[in-house]
Amino acid sequence: MAETLLFELATEEIPAAYQKNALADWQKRLPALIKATGLAHGTIHVFATARRIAFTVSAIADKGEDTTETLQGPAKSAALDAAGKPTPALVGFAKKAGIAPEAVSFIESPKGSYATATVTRPGKALRSALPGIIQELAGGVKFARSMRWSDLANIYARPIAGYFALYGQNEWKFEPAELQNTLLADIPFRPVRGHFILDPKPVGVPSAEAYAAALASHQIIADAAERKAQIGKLLRAAAAGEKLELIENEALLDEVNFIVERPGVVVGTFAPDFLRLPDGVILSEMNQHQRYFGMRDASGRLSNRFLIVANAMTADAAAVKNIREGNERVLRARLADGAFFYDEDLKRPLGERVDDLKQIVFHEGLGTYREKVDRMAEFASLIAGDKVPRDLLQQASRLAKADLTTALVYEFDHLQGEIGSVYAAHAGVAPQIVTAIHEHYLPRFQGDSLPQSELGALISLADKWDNALAAFVLGKEPTASQDPFAVRRQTLYIIQILVAQKIRLSLVAFIAAALKKYPAGAGDAGASLADKVLQFFKGRLATIFESEGFDKKLTRAAVFSGGDDAYDLFARASALKVIAEKDRTSFDALLAAFKRMANISKEADAKAKVEPAKFATEQEKQLYAFAEGLHKRSAVAADDLLRHYKEIFAEFAAGKPTVDDFFTHVMVNHEDAAIRTNRLALVTHTIAAVRNLLDLEQLA
Repeated sequence: MAETLLFELATEEIPAAYQKNALADWQKRLPALIKATGLAHGTIHVFATARRIAFTVSAIADKGEDTTETLQGPAKSAALDAAGKPTPALVGFAKKAGIAPEAVSFIESPKGSYATATVTRPGKALRSALPGIIQELAGGVKFARSMRWSDLANIYARPIAGYFALYGQNEWKFEPAELQNTLLADIPFRPVRGHFILDPKPVGVPSAEAYAAALASHQIIADAAERKAQIGKLLRAAAAGEKLELIENEALLDEVNFIVERPGVVVGTFAPDFLRLPDGVILSEMNQHQRYFGMRDASGRLSNRFLIVANAMTADAAAVKNIREGNERVLRARLADGAFFYDEDLKRPLGERVDDLKQIVFHEGLGTYREKVDRMAEFASLIAGDKVPRDLLQQASRLAKADLTTALVYEFDHLQGEIGSVYAAHAGVAPQIVTAIHEHYLPRFQGDSLPQSELGALISLADKWDNALAAFVLGKEPTASQDPFAVRRQTLYIIQILVAQKIRLSLVAFIAAALKKYPAGAGDAGASLADKVLQFFKGRLATIFESEGFDKKLTRAAVFSGGDDAYDLFARASALKVIAEKDRTSFDALLAAFKRMANISKEADAKAKVEPAKFATEQEKQLYAFAEGLHKRSAVAADDLLRHYKEIFAEFAAGKPTVDDFFTHVMVNHEDAAIRTNRLALVTHTIAAVRNLLDLEQLA
């Protein structure tokens, strides 16, 4: 018989992030657990709300097929003694087969007579397997914090209120013995229920496949994806009803999806006077503290109306009024606090706060933030060269961190930069500096926007370089298991900005100059530290390119080729990837030939020069022309580096016939010493052109 199986685990309200992870974990592991039973089954569906997590398995057999197996035991000579009685070997075999020794039969085979037994094993019963599945499933979920309750041994994110199991139309109430050593031990069977306050009575579930429909008849949306879509639809409809546009917030939508199970949307308002606060402050109060959604008008201005996703009966006018007024009261108090901090902060222009940074320690041994912003100005100048006025870089750097001294940033630390840009604009600071203050924290996380303005990119790079170099100066550079200063992440962002802005920067020169800006005695600022930073940066560069799908060996050959300009190395690796993928087999063969040249060149006289007049074959002339072409192209200062390297590597790849002809028709170790010396010099000259582009050692 095959029916649909339903299992529901009812709990106290579980934090949204916990339940979202639990749902993902069940969806991932349940199919394998069901498959392991060997029972034929149909589709699997997992449901989750804040107070329940459940699954259904359609058309699953209640019992597996019986299996018949023929076991082979010891040879007859070892199974029976001289008197024909069973030996211990035969007794052990019979016990394993579950039969009496006398029931064992013997069959003849080419190797002699052996004991055999035919065993029929009953199929696994679904009911007996289910408690173990639940133990693996629910007991295996990892929560940031779990808890015990009452005097029970059970451990879960929140107390478990009960379980409900239904097979077809039959309820399965397990006996205590069936639940021993599982998460369900001492947990009662409990019928499915509706909303825990508004509709706590049992919900009739006529059959397992009707679970979602039965809850839907009580306004509960059990399916998380369906509920999320419905919440989004309600939010957009409510915003349209107010002639406003919803501020989409995927993370917040995910969170409220696991807070409510019978969603409704209520519109609230706050006093228009609070709109003088920075948008970030208002949205932070609404999104992070109260889980409200904001709206904007057609011109993009933030509205004083907001949307509440309620786990309530929004068809009841009295309930809606109560929800709206309660939430408005809470938000009003929070915005009043924010307004107080904002007004107090504005009493002092941002520029006057720069020296207050002397009171904030950057890192022990590296001084204060006041010293940090001066280093940032120096670093930005090193990166920009003469392209951006030094006084502009200095002003932007000093103001970039000034908002750390404000009350509003102390209260909303995640708004660093955004608050500073608002205060700078209020003080009449130049727009490009205002933008740079906001952008210099970008990107804040992987996938975030990068700085768009040149000044913003420069200040962001300076800030991140200082954060990364500080770790090396203090001896806190990343290890295999630790990265306390998040240097890997900082380096990733540096590379992304350099590439996006196409900023040319000599890493060797910059790192050496930058390390001199740190206090005397703050770590080893010598050449060894500079080389350590450089090698780490190049290693990260290669790792990042590899994560983007670049070939590992080719990427490292490009990155460690001797260049030290991050954007140049990116363009080189990108062009190499494009050219190599056109005909990888031929390209690898060409690289092998160049590695052969590299080995031959070890025998060459380092002082010997190529003398074209001594070429004895056409192949020598062609190889020389090929090498000269690579040398000349490599020496060109190109504006479009990506195009430049694509052209170089296209010429590089096109040289395969020339290289092949040379090795086919030319004997390098010629018996004539003068010819041999010239040919070795030619090989060395050619391989030098290749080494300008690639580190052949990385291709080993």
